[in-house]
Amino acid sequence: MSAAGRVHTMPHFTKKGGRQQQTILSNVTRATNPPFSNGSRLYSSSQLSTSSEAMIPGTVHAADFCITAPRSLAATKNAWETREEATLLMLTRFEECGLVEGSQFRGLGSHELLSLARLADVISSAENLCLSYIDQSCVVSSSIQLRNSERLGPRLFFGFLIGKPENEAENPRFKWVEIGTDITEAQKKAIAKLPPLMTKRCKAIMKQIICFSPQNVSLPDLVAAWVRIMKPKRADWLVVIKELKTMDLLYLEVAELALLEESFEANIRDYTKIIHGYGKQNQLQDAEKILLAMKSRGFICDQVTLTTMIHMYSKAGNLELAEETFEELKLLGQPVDKRSYGSMIMAYVRAGMPKEGETLLREMDAQEIYAGREVYKALLREYSMTGDSEGAQRVFDAIQCAGIPPDVKLCGLLINAYGMTGQSREASIAFENMRRAGLEPSDKCVALMLAAFEKENKLNKALEFLVELERNGIMVGKEASEILARWFRNIGVVEEVELVLREYAVGEANFSA
Repeated sequence: MSAAGRVHTMPHFTKKGGRQQQTILSNVTRATNPPFSNGSRLYSSSQLSTSSEAMIPGTVHAADFCITAPRSLAATKNAWETREEATLLMLTRFEECGLVEGSQFRGLGSHELLSLARLADVISSAENLCLSYIDQSCVVSSSIQLRNSERLGPRLFFGFLIGKPENEAENPRFKWVEIGTDITEAQKKAIAKLPPLMTKRCKAIMKQIICFSPQNVSLPDLVAAWVRIMKPKRADWLVVIKELKTMDLLYLEVAELALLEESFEANIRDYTKIIHGYGKQNQLQDAEKILLAMKSRGFICDQVTLTTMIHMYSKAGNLELAEETFEELKLLGQPVDKRSYGSMIMAYVRAGMPKEGETLLREMDAQEIYAGREVYKALLREYSMTGDSEGAQRVFDAIQCAGIPPDVKLCGLLINAYGMTGQSREASIAFENMRRAGLEPSDKCVALMLAAFEKENKLNKALEFLVELERNGIMVGKEASEILARWFRNIGVVEEVELVLREYAVGEANFSA
């Protein structure tokens, strides 16, 4: 019989138990009416397509085969009761599509089992031909990249054509088992602290995560099992993620897995929160991975997301990426907010470039946008530590213009800036202004003033300063005392100073009496 004739007389399979014979391909169109005709409409999420000009009439194209095979065979999946039936079905489809010759497996008509070696040979030849069709006849989506150098193997190639075998779908890698009593005391306490109004669906996954052990099961399998069995909604996801964040338990890991689930209905804010979470932990690569995933799924970065990225790059000390993201933010055409400016100024401060940060500060002032206290303080500290008294004074004035009342720490930074440059007179003025503002000088401020006098070797000024403090009831603390002791020891006048101070104390006592 010719190959063409044999197509219409396919072997029948007799089910066990003496039941009536039934053709396993009863729901499949025969080769006389090609099952994957070029004129048929294709419905595929992967959007595999072939141009009409490239389609050859009467030819079965690999794109049509790859897209339509799983759907067309779904009608016959209920008839698959044995591995042999599935194998026969697959090979019959190969023959109908012209991928293999029917004579290669015609011996199966007598219900002989197909050996693994035989199956491998047939599938290998079919795979070669199918991949050749894909390369020549269609445009394959980037999500499905097949090359001749990357062989799928019999099992994977079979699944690629007709979908996951039914027995695998029925036997997932993780079997859901309710948490019993054989858990640790810490786990029992954590479970007992779950909100009483939490739904059973949410409590089920929370208990599993609390008792989670990576040695027994992977987290993706656990979450997938919960989704498959419990059918959660977005509200359930949000409750679980919020509780995990409160407990500081696998929060980011579960939130990242949630992005892949349709029931979570992820939006751009969900991605931004995870990026921010990874940024706080300095996990830059993980944050960028989420950003790329967000873009690949069609979300466009908005002001909130870009601000989060600037803050993350700033904290990580990556000035170049922070600047690029800041420029991208400006291109959105929306007003840059206080947080974005603040994050960029902090990036310049961490890079040791306070002048560039001060430029942004003036840009903010022009728009009547004022940074937070911590940003001004960071900029003032940078000028103070480098001994730039002029820059420190400019920032100090900007703080007051922004309506932020200076505190003792801010005043101390200004005093230190003058002291490092040997300007004890200006440091004294800053100290007095602080006192006039009603601020009680700290021991740190006193020590900074003494260090300024020491730098210029003005011992008399230092003694007058100490007497004035004593008169106003301000005691010299540990840090200031250590500076005095070191200074007096260096010039060898420890005993003399002690005598003068003792006589001064006696004189003050007699005057008071």
